[in-house]
Amino acid sequence: MKKLIAVVVAVMAISFVASAQPRAFGIRIGGDVEASYQHQFGRNFLEADLGLGFAMSALQLTGVYDFVIAHTNNFSFYAGPGVQVNFWNTWNDSQKVANAGVGLGGQLGFEYAFGSIPFNIALDWRPMWNFIGRYGSWSSVALSFRYRF
Repeated sequence: MKKLIAVVVAVMAISFVASAQPRAFGIRIGGDVEASYQHQFGRNFLEADLGLGFAMSALQLTGVYDFVIAHTNNFSFYAGPGVQVNFWNTWNDSQKVANAGVGLGGQLGFEYAFGSIPFNIALDWRPMWNFIGRYGSWSSVALSFRYRF
């Protein structure tokens, strides 16, 4: 049920930000596999990722607002703050227990947008710190491939 709620929230958030601004949709591959959506606001952009984590036993929704620090030709260097919500299951005395967590973090990365085709590729680092649910910190490096529309 919690996974369904997370998917509904993600779809509503993406629908809310949809407008005439440039967007991109694709995949982010690192420690986890995530569906990735970007929505530009001027030079900066919002990135929302929905993925499977912990060896496909968890669902996570991540939102990061990235500020473009430097841009030259088709290359961009960006950084920004973010939040992540996690849902996962554990087993306790032969019973499945649903868990949830919330974390704060950020993202630092490089992106290349191909000029002649509507495609971009990015490499980023995303550290996160959980403060609700499973406490702790982690980080991941990921490669993203997105179609711009």
